[in-house]
Amino acid sequence: MNNYFLLFITIILFNCFIGVYTEDIKNENYIVAIRRKETDKNYDDESPEIQNEIDEYINDKMNEIYQIIEKNKNSYMLSNGKQDEKLNELNSISLKKRSDNTETKLFFINEVRNNVKKYEELSSDLNKRSNNSTIEYIPIKSILVNHICPISNFYAINVYLSIKTKLEICKKGYVLFCEKNKSNFFNLKLELKYAISDSTADITTTTTTTTTTTTSTTITSTTNISDNDNNDNNNYDNYNNTIPVDNKKNSTYYYDINSIKKETKWSNVSVQQISTYPNYLSLLSQTPLNIPDKPIDTNFYYPSSAGKGIDIYLVDSGLYTNHEDFNKYEGTEDERTITCDAVITENTIHFNSDEEKDYCDFGSYHFHGSMTSSLAGGTIYGVAKKANIHMIAIEDTYINALKAFDVILQNGKPHKTVVNLSIGYDGYSEASKFKLNDLINKGFIIIAAAGNSHTNSCIYDKSRPDFVSYSGYNKVINVGATKSITNTDPELKNNYRLEVADFSNYGDCIDVFAPSDTLCADPINGFEAIRRGSGTSAASPLVAGVVASIMSEHPEIKYNNESIRKLLIEMSIKDVLDYKYLENKNHHNTPNRFINNGKKSIYYPDDIVDNNNNNNNNNNKNNNNLFSIKREECINYIDNKFKKCIINSGYYFDDANDNDIEENDLKNNEIFIQICGDIKSNNCQNFYNNKEEEIKKEIFDNNSCLYLYENGFTDILDIPKIILEENKYGYYEKFMNLTLVNYKFYEEKCEKSIDKDIALNKCNKDFERCLFKNPKNLTTDEIIENCYLYYNDYTCNGLYITGIESFSTCLYVQQFQTIDTINKIKEIGEIYEEICIKNPSNEIKEKVISDCKKELSTNVSDECFIDINSEMTLDEISQKCEVINDEKCESIFSTIYSNQCSLANKYDSEDPNISSHIIKLKNQQNYEICNTIDDEDSQKRFINDCEALLNIYKESCDFNGELGNEEDNYDLSNRCERFIDCKEVYENPIKFIKECQIAKWFKNDIEIKFNISEENYKYYEEKCLPPNNKNNTTIN
Repeated sequence: MNNYFLLFITIILFNCFIGVYTEDIKNENYIVAIRRKETDKNYDDESPEIQNEIDEYINDKMNEIYQIIEKNKNSYMLSNGKQDEKLNELNSISLKKRSDNTETKLFFINEVRNNVKKYEELSSDLNKRSNNSTIEYIPIKSILVNHICPISNFYAINVYLSIKTKLEICKKGYVLFCEKNKSNFFNLKLELKYAISDSTADITTTTTTTTTTTTSTTITSTTNISDNDNNDNNNYDNYNNTIPVDNKKNSTYYYDINSIKKETKWSNVSVQQISTYPNYLSLLSQTPLNIPDKPIDTNFYYPSSAGKGIDIYLVDSGLYTNHEDFNKYEGTEDERTITCDAVITENTIHFNSDEEKDYCDFGSYHFHGSMTSSLAGGTIYGVAKKANIHMIAIEDTYINALKAFDVILQNGKPHKTVVNLSIGYDGYSEASKFKLNDLINKGFIIIAAAGNSHTNSCIYDKSRPDFVSYSGYNKVINVGATKSITNTDPELKNNYRLEVADFSNYGDCIDVFAPSDTLCADPINGFEAIRRGSGTSAASPLVAGVVASIMSEHPEIKYNNESIRKLLIEMSIKDVLDYKYLENKNHHNTPNRFINNGKKSIYYPDDIVDNNNNNNNNNNKNNNNLFSIKREECINYIDNKFKKCIINSGYYFDDANDNDIEENDLKNNEIFIQICGDIKSNNCQNFYNNKEEEIKKEIFDNNSCLYLYENGFTDILDIPKIILEENKYGYYEKFMNLTLVNYKFYEEKCEKSIDKDIALNKCNKDFERCLFKNPKNLTTDEIIENCYLYYNDYTCNGLYITGIESFSTCLYVQQFQTIDTINKIKEIGEIYEEICIKNPSNEIKEKVISDCKKELSTNVSDECFIDINSEMTLDEISQKCEVINDEKCESIFSTIYSNQCSLANKYDSEDPNISSHIIKLKNQQNYEICNTIDDEDSQKRFINDCEALLNIYKESCDFNGELGNEEDNYDLSNRCERFIDCKEVYENPIKFIKECQIAKWFKNDIEIKFNISEENYKYYEEKCLPPNNKNNTTIN
């Protein structure tokens, strides 16, 4: 321990001496952003021809900058009176011309985006005198001026500037901005201290040795994580710590695999038995709220896909793969890649050969990259045990990180790649922000560690020196850190809660927290050596691993950064974090969310479940019900008609406080234009005007689900009352205020940023397909074709009915400029409504019906239709279902209904030659029943879904409380709207809910008693229904 502190002090003193010597040096590397044209698109979205033009333009400007440096080389003097040694490069370059007829230029070699072939083409042109070329290019790998990468619609280059050259170059018209390069991973010394100062790791059968050369703790143990069944011979033999449960046929466990599958929707479940401390992995797959005095489940449960087919890229300090945790499973179906792909230093980038891909590092922090790789995808200590691992090792500067991001952009697979950033810097970087946006816009998932400074990570003022890159950028997924043990302080609201780590950054931009006390591979010290890892740098790759597992489990889904963020928040465990170490600070509305991989249920080792007989333990069942509730199940009966007012004006609420949204980013952005239109729509304007009541309803989220399950559903329909009486989770006022702030923010941004001419052109383009020709000039066949489009095109139909409200862009533009086509479309819409729908001629009707019959006679066969009714037994249904099992009938049931028959059925729903086929074709329910009757799991699913929905409607349609204030029109309107929806359920709940129509064949006693008196029912019927809609409904 003394050796450690001596070493630590030596490092500090050495850095101080360096600082004293260099403090007067003003020569620095800068990121210089150059843009050719404002109208240029993202470089990678341009054609090869435009890319070539941009490359030539950038090379010309680099030549110009290089000449400015050469002209002002005397400004690069150091404090000791000598010229900066980097300027020696100027003396080594020969610009001698081959002839007087040629101009000489430097050709700057681009190591990130190899442009050697381009140089060869230019040289060939000169030699051949083709294209009238008179320019001789001299290749150079310069340390004074070199490429970084394209970003957005500009190109970033690295330039070594003195004070004088900075003033001259950065004010050039083609330069968008200049940023000083920065270095230093955030607070790695803290993570190093945590890793090496705690030398008493509680690990069974361990030998601990500390070495001053690597400043790390080596724990040599191979039996920390055990497999309790070594008799299986399968492809998982290499996983000495994992039980592939589906291969266990005659075993008894305390966990219920079938229940886990049902809860998580995983195709298969793997279980890792863990007997070490800290046990961070098990926390990812269960709710950290245990029953006191019950033994804790230390298993890690995860989907057996385990990240397979997903690439995890880590931008970090390096990786050594010679460790048991980096098992590639060679020769098995799960074989994967674990490589160090590239090494990036200040002025060079080296792409590793196959022989070099097993190792790479930088300096004394070599352990850091191995730690993050191990936790993200290690076989033993990681989450996504089958994911591919790609390390981009960098010397820790902004510029090198930008190059790494570009390597990932060029080599990674969109929607199949997770990028972990357990690195960060103090200070804002425009270039970094836009480059990360490029990755996100292309479908890459970005996970960033929040930082270890115990400060607010969510500072939106980019001018502040304590802005945290990269976690401070609002588009990345931001991860804070907790301890890896639960807190059992009896004063806490829950007996078991996780403590936020005392070093972790916090703030309202933190998406989730994850454990930070971990074990990880330590390959430098041996094939089986392990060490402690800590910090948000450890928490972030755990989340990256969870994300990779999600993506591999659903390979058919094209995930993006925002959909993953939403999913992580939805899956997270709410309100289990203890902010003990933040109690003396402003929490800055830090969300209380802990990472979870989809399994929230809790099992206890002293409970036994026989998986072969599917005997579920009751104790587990209760916990399952509490923590596997989906958001939709809590809010699907709440009025959501204002949803887009929240999503489109409030979803990006961080931006309202973030001044880094530039007008150039927005004025041609279709999503932004749509937001502007939405917030000006009548619905959203009404929403904002009724802000207090409506916003409170819309932000009713997962935390309220917990409230409901803890306190019952009695107050479900009086959400504002819940919020006002008990602001239990502290988020409601924040979200309400932020929504309104966003409305104002976007309103101002819309006015300043949108190019109204572009928006108008887009608006007119949207209208083109809806502006039909006047039927006076058309034949009957042409009119009918337009009728098909009018009736079946919901976008145009909506425009005819509701007008411009259907088009957000046009709604916004109309505030400033009259759109003549609007009135024309309304006029045409009225004409086609009349001739196609309300009063079609006999000629049109006969032709449409004839077309439909022709379509049906070609594609539909009566033998495939079955008639199932509620009086049939299951045996009778089974006989009926036998006829639809052949390919012919399956093809019919998958047929997309034609435009002709949709309109024909509108004309004559009683025609047996039309309606019977249309109704049956559209009624897929019979087909679904046939696929259900022989599947017990499907039957149980329908029964459970039916009963759950019935209970929800029972609570939702409870009108036995106060009748409300008749003078409050808004309150009465809401109650009436809900009553009208519930009226159909009262009359026939089984018929109203599709799941119940199927479930009743498998469970005869499904029923519900609605809690509404005849008196209250008549009151609402009187107040809410027109006279001709009233009846004598009997309440079940």
